[in-house]
Amino acid sequence: MVIVQPKENVAIFCKKLNHFSKVCRSRLKSEPEQANTIQQNQIENPDSDSEYTFEVYPSGTRAKRPNINIDVAGTNIPAVIDTGATVNVMSEDTYQSLQVTPVLQHETINIYAYGSKKPLTVIGKFNADTTYKDNTVNSEFYVAKGVSDTLVSFTTAEALSLVRICYNVSTGTSLNKILDEYSDRFEGIGKLADATCKLHVNSDVTPVSQPHRRVPFKVRKKVEAALKRLKSLDIIEPLKDTPTPWVSPIRVVAKPTRPNEIRLCVDMRALNKAIQRDRHDTPTIDDIIANLNGATIFSKLDLNNGYHQIELDKDSIYLTVFPTHAGLFQFKRLHFGVNSGAEQFQNLIQSALAGLPGVINISDDILIYATGQEEMYNRLAACMQRFREKNLTLNKDKCQFNKSSIEFFGHTFSKEGVSPRPAKVEALKNAVAPTNKEEVRSFLGLATYCSRFIPRLATLSEPLRKLTKNNIPWEWGEAHEMALCNIKDAITNHCTMTFFDPQLRTEVVVDASPVGLCAMLTQHDDSTGKSSLVAIAFRSLTAVEQRYSQTER
Repeated sequence: MVIVQPKENVAIFCKKLNHFSKVCRSRLKSEPEQANTIQQNQIENPDSDSEYTFEVYPSGTRAKRPNINIDVAGTNIPAVIDTGATVNVMSEDTYQSLQVTPVLQHETINIYAYGSKKPLTVIGKFNADTTYKDNTVNSEFYVAKGVSDTLVSFTTAEALSLVRICYNVSTGTSLNKILDEYSDRFEGIGKLADATCKLHVNSDVTPVSQPHRRVPFKVRKKVEAALKRLKSLDIIEPLKDTPTPWVSPIRVVAKPTRPNEIRLCVDMRALNKAIQRDRHDTPTIDDIIANLNGATIFSKLDLNNGYHQIELDKDSIYLTVFPTHAGLFQFKRLHFGVNSGAEQFQNLIQSALAGLPGVINISDDILIYATGQEEMYNRLAACMQRFREKNLTLNKDKCQFNKSSIEFFGHTFSKEGVSPRPAKVEALKNAVAPTNKEEVRSFLGLATYCSRFIPRLATLSEPLRKLTKNNIPWEWGEAHEMALCNIKDAITNHCTMTFFDPQLRTEVVVDASPVGLCAMLTQHDDSTGKSSLVAIAFRSLTAVEQRYSQTER
């Protein structure tokens, strides 16, 4: 296993330097070997972080080792889980076998084989996306000569859900017990209790009754089946003998993941011109990050057809009339296409969850976070009870429970902090050189998505941004290629931003280049001497600002 080893440890048995007493060769000679005995390593002096030792398993125990296959930088390789390890170690041969060999960074630490005085030769280290099944995490690997197996540290194994800490919960609560108790919350489509959605219409706008848009004959059976399903779920109803000042046509769209199924969409553009929007604030990703300090366990819940769980006010139903070949229908529940729907939906769900600690929603995605297992169970149970009280239901297939890391609105949250979504990072790394200005803008947009994890992005991207200006002719040169590579390298070595801790000492580091500004919020733990990066902000300078003196920027 990988443990921190001090530079000058004194063995109690022989009084010699640079090894622990339990691996003292003098002691080993005088004591009989005990087969299949596992002893706990004692860290006698944890002050040094520049030397490591890793476990070498005895011969004959390979079948008992936790062997797995993981994907590192796009290559599937065998590895061994070491829950006592603090770093990941890879052999030089394995590194060379990777389909895409990441650039090695220089590293001066020493890594010792367990019980050996001679350190291994560390060639360097690299960062790469590591995947096991559906979990991906950006991990740091040390490449060394003299090792045969790739060792996966506890931190990486936990992030990949390969291992999990088992907590003793005095209440006897378990995830399965909670899910069984609230199994009714995973059935059907609920209807939010004690609340409705009212669409406010400007009476000065003349109502528009649009004609029916005919659908292909081969699709009619699917449309009829969809209408029957929505009617059985009490989402729509046939229009009764009432006036229809507003009629909006439908559009039939195939579902992306299930092409044989359709989705009925209503074209609400004409009605949206008359609807007066309700303004409600929706939490941003920064609002969520600000609350996650200390969180180690996460769950994500997904409402089942969230919009359809919101009942429309009786005075608003008549606005949703739509024609089909089977007659006129109107919605009894909120549906996509209404311009004020997103804000009203957010407000209603947020109000329904109000008062629950560690629970926050953005639209129909609900994040639950906790500092420990028992707290997670308590918060999850409280949230499920609230769903029962409010008559809301969930899509169990899209829910995730008790995760050490979780993706939420394009970011990955873990106890280490927040990092970019691996798929976005991979897309940025694999981007080819643009061939026109539109492709440059597309690449810059993707880079901006990851901007909170890339220091000095304004400076790095300046040649590319300059190329997108209308008065600059298209010409891809060496400077642009270098800027492209620099941005890719920056995101490849991206770091995880830690959550802000109000108890730690905080500093703001600022810098100004001729073309951009950058600020970094860092925190320092004086008890451990560790520093962490909390946030990055940047801005490019305008043509006028670039002429300012350095002291004025």
